Amino acid sequence: IHPHREADKQAANAAHRRFSSRDGDIPALINIYDAWLQTKKDKAWASKNYLSQRSLQHATSIRQQLSNLVKSIDAGIDPEISCLPEKDPFLRCLTAGLFLNIAKLVINADGVYTSSAHSNTSFANSFTGASDTLAPYKTMRGSQPVHIHPSSVLFALASNNMKKLPSFGVYSELLITTKQYMRGVTAIDGSWLPELATG
Repeated sequence: IHPHREADKQAANAAHRRFSSRDGDIPALINIYDAWLQTKKDKAWASKNYLSQRSLQHATSIRQQLSNLVKSIDAGIDPEISCLPEKDPFLRCLTAGLFLNIAKLVINADGVYTSSAHSNTSFANSFTGASDTLAPYKTMRGSQPVHIHPSSVLFALASNNMKKLPSFGVYSELLITTKQYMRGVTAIDGSWLPELATG
């Protein structure tokens, strides 16, 4: 939940930061969901942390549907097993599932575009929106310029220190306004891509 009043906005941002993940938005959502489950799905806890109880309940419903589907096809998979504390198996699975939604960083550690067409353009100008085409990322499919959405936990990394941006990311959706924004962005390891492309 993102309130409109400034004082409430700051409280909400502080609450949401407690669940953030350096790996990105989807791991942050998992942190929220797991914390909510530990409270036994407490509505007051969700409200206090500026989270939508209704959305959390909807996530539970979807998870149950997926669990039932896995059980019904009898694939020999136990939907209650988790790979935690290992995160790579989850991130690899996410990468495979969102394979058509991969974006690659197109600037180097000094904030200069690796593409010769943008070699004299700084990251600071692109990030503040000097031009639509000067985005820090390009989609792997279609080479579309894309920005990290301001609601992403990775946006703060980009604002504070461009060198912390992941070289590759998957996104759950593109939002098009004055620019193309990636939402639901999660950092991934680019070395996984050849294997997942053929698997």
